Amino acid sequence: MKKKIFILGSSGFLGQKIKKELKNNFHFCTSHNKKKRKNFLKNEKLFQHFIRRNKIDVIINLAREKSLINCKTINNLIIKNAKKYKYKVIYISSCLVYGKNKNICNEKTKVNPYDKYTKMKCYVEKLLFFSKINYKILRLSNVYDNDFQKKGLIKNLHLNLINKVNHVYINDNKIYRNFIHYVDFLKTLKKLINNYERIKPTIINCGNENIKISHLIKEMSNIYKKDLKIVKNTKTYFDPSIKISNRLNNSIFKINNKTNLFIHLKKIHYEKFF
Repeated sequence: MKKKIFILGSSGFLGQKIKKELKNNFHFCTSHNKKKRKNFLKNEKLFQHFIRRNKIDVIINLAREKSLINCKTINNLIIKNAKKYKYKVIYISSCLVYGKNKNICNEKTKVNPYDKYTKMKCYVEKLLFFSKINYKILRLSNVYDNDFQKKGLIKNLHLNLINKVNHVYINDNKIYRNFIHYVDFLKTLKKLINNYERIKPTIINCGNENIKISHLIKEMSNIYKKDLKIVKNTKTYFDPSIKISNRLNNSIFKINNKTNLFIHLKKIHYEKFF
């Protein structure tokens, strides 16, 4: 029997990809339309009725809450009822929670949140840590796709190179980021759900390649045979350099033939434009 999955944040890029590309592996339960989402997740009776009626096995939390109040309300609701209905919780956090760290960050590295987004992620992680429920946390790196639909630096650089935007703002091209193709993320998620009880660590980095921003700019310019129009971001916000270790992920999930960013971008570029 297929496991029954409920996704919070199912209308976003990753939520849509999970439902579309893993629909043959799992049964995804829909609880509400977008307009009713807030009421549903704040009404414990409605939430419990949905969980009982659909016999949910796993909740995947992709939601990006805008306020601490909503974040606290929704995650406390999930945690409280996880104890009662015995569903598993997979929280998609971010590798950005490591903040400014000189070394490559593994799962034991102390988190160092630096803005509202990363503080919210760490807050939910802390709630789960003290909850004593059956949970897993995937600290996800920067996701990219074939069609440049996912918001982020790679999409912005692509749009500039095909003359869809005039320039790209970069705060610091000397920093590092970790990147992963969405298919590699889906493979990891699928294996996590299917082997949940056998996977002991509760926190796992989910990424692939640590790449310097200046290297990314150079390689994409070479692939498109065109110079990028980069503008120094004058906004004074903190933008840390973050490199993560994927050793634990590689040893647990053993994802073969992981996507290499530059090889993949070159292939996609020539398939689309030549």
